[in-house]
Amino acid sequence: MATINSPEEILCQLKEKCDILYQKHRFKEIEEVYDKGLPLLFEKCSQSSDWYWCLATAYNNRGHSKYMQVAFDEALEDYNLAIKYHPMLAIAYYNRATIHYRLCQSYEVGEKIESLERAMSDFKKAIELEPENEEFGKGYASCKELLEDVKGDGNCSSKKNKAKESAINLKEISNKTLVKLLFSLDNGDKSTDKSEFFQQQNIRRVQEGMSAFMSFMKNENISEVREVLEARIKELYEYPFFKVPVEGANEAVRTKEQEILTLIKACKTFGVDYTKLKEKELQAQKLLFLSEAECQGSFLIYAENLRIIHVCDVMSEKLVYLMYEKVRCKEISMTLSDKLFSNKDLEPLKLKWKSLEVSLDKVEKVEGFKEALFFCIIRMLEMNDLHNRLYTNNFEELLQEVNASELDEGDTGKMEYIIDKLSTYPNACQPTGYCLVFCVTNEREGAESEIRKVKEVFEKSLGFTVKVVKNPTLEHLQECRDELEKFKYHFYDSLVFWFMSHGNKDEIKLGCGEFHKKNEVINSFCKLENFRKKPKLFFMCSCQGEGRIEVRKEGSIEVTIDGQNMGDNATQFADIPGSAYNITAVYYEMDRLIAHATLPDKYAFRMLEEGSIYVDTVCRLLEKYRGKNITTVLEKANNKVHQIIFSSKDNFEGKAKQACYYESTFQKTFIVPSVN
Repeated sequence: MATINSPEEILCQLKEKCDILYQKHRFKEIEEVYDKGLPLLFEKCSQSSDWYWCLATAYNNRGHSKYMQVAFDEALEDYNLAIKYHPMLAIAYYNRATIHYRLCQSYEVGEKIESLERAMSDFKKAIELEPENEEFGKGYASCKELLEDVKGDGNCSSKKNKAKESAINLKEISNKTLVKLLFSLDNGDKSTDKSEFFQQQNIRRVQEGMSAFMSFMKNENISEVREVLEARIKELYEYPFFKVPVEGANEAVRTKEQEILTLIKACKTFGVDYTKLKEKELQAQKLLFLSEAECQGSFLIYAENLRIIHVCDVMSEKLVYLMYEKVRCKEISMTLSDKLFSNKDLEPLKLKWKSLEVSLDKVEKVEGFKEALFFCIIRMLEMNDLHNRLYTNNFEELLQEVNASELDEGDTGKMEYIIDKLSTYPNACQPTGYCLVFCVTNEREGAESEIRKVKEVFEKSLGFTVKVVKNPTLEHLQECRDELEKFKYHFYDSLVFWFMSHGNKDEIKLGCGEFHKKNEVINSFCKLENFRKKPKLFFMCSCQGEGRIEVRKEGSIEVTIDGQNMGDNATQFADIPGSAYNITAVYYEMDRLIAHATLPDKYAFRMLEEGSIYVDTVCRLLEKYRGKNITTVLEKANNKVHQIIFSSKDNFEGKAKQACYYESTFQKTFIVPSVN
């Protein structure tokens, strides 16, 4: 390798490596490249202007990689060093201004003004150094406008600001829709995010929503609900999405892109006109790297909120009133009532709640009253850690108490339907989940057929986002885990994982030919924070040993041991002849389900032209039994596969069977979704 003598050569080599990594959004690795490269630049120190420029550029680029990881304090340090070593580096001023601008969103008015003024100063300097740069000009203009608005306490009377305040005409929306819209924007589960900032933000926003609902119920006036919505819409409408994309953000600035899309998806759900927010929608989708399917679907809206709204719609006014009575009446529900009013986060709302005068007549006659009352009870349960998307038993017990009351047949049926609905995992969004397909195609002819079957069923019929990785290595597995740590996956409701390869009882074969522990792979994907409290399904399609289940019966379908001598042109499900079935020969082991193609220590078989019999059978049944319990599908797959008798000219003598099985720690029922 040629010796690198100049700072320019060092910087060029660093940038070439990082350009490839940037395309893959691997920002931590970019940071590590510059960590190693900066000492090399110092070694070549010549104190020349070229050296200063190269060093400043390297610090700026490392700062940008930290910015993309939302390590803002560390990024600022690098931008400061870049400016120190080269005070004429315009991009460093712009990047530093960007951080000050974004951070201001989480500050109170005084600090916000200071942060915006720092940003303004840096934007001006960047423009002074590069006056033709349009992006610098946009940043300055947006920052100036926000600063003027903040200094004016947000009450500008200009025509422009007046237009912004009416981004959505809330005055023409019914009380019921306004209440639903506000409820859908927040998440009452305090543990929904590992970030302490977000936990506190969730609490504040939920308190704000509950207070508005209670004011509406007390005064029979929807104005406070409308005001809260108007303030949130105005803030998002005025927020300028001109910045570089932020991946994996975990602080205040992350929320704006997500919040605007959550608002828009809620508007779509409830038929609210959001035409003036279309441009913001497109900008936010780009900044969050959303796929086409994610842009089109009901994505970035909480499935647990949609489920609660559906439950509220099903319940009659009388049922909601009875639920309220159970909560308020200590003789009936003392434990629950005491808990609901003991949480310190609800202290500011306790008197407001207890002063409410609620009657069945009000619930029935005041539009939106039922919804506001119901959502307040749900939020109280959530705030006291008595209810979330996974643990609904306290809510179910409350409904059981209501169901024990004297109800007419219609209300009894509704309660039974709701309680049954709560026994399932929430799955109300599109895409319905994320499906990872790892398939070893080396020495596994027919693997392409398996990939096509899984991809077609999960994409077209079940509504999943599907990612296929052929011949995966440990690096590929890590890349997929890193991808699933990004913020947008927080809104996926399930994770499905297919691994199709050779294997044995404890290991699976990777694309590089090495074997890796199955449990290590499964456990690593179970620990993803974005899929906590959500179902994770693993389909492990490989041999688990070299044993087989022998039978002595005529009639069979010719197969080979998993991975040998297969064609790869099949596109349809297999047509197994009736003569290959036999029903007389029977052979006798948190929030995850692991389905295995075969029993421990046994072979898995593949059809000569159409790939794995297990993949074929499961995909066929998933297509057929959409809307059913996943265990129903897997039980039928167990039954179907075990009926078939196999034979092989090359791998073994006589006849054999294959028996599949699954193991589950599901806490709720997983219903096979459908795009229809």
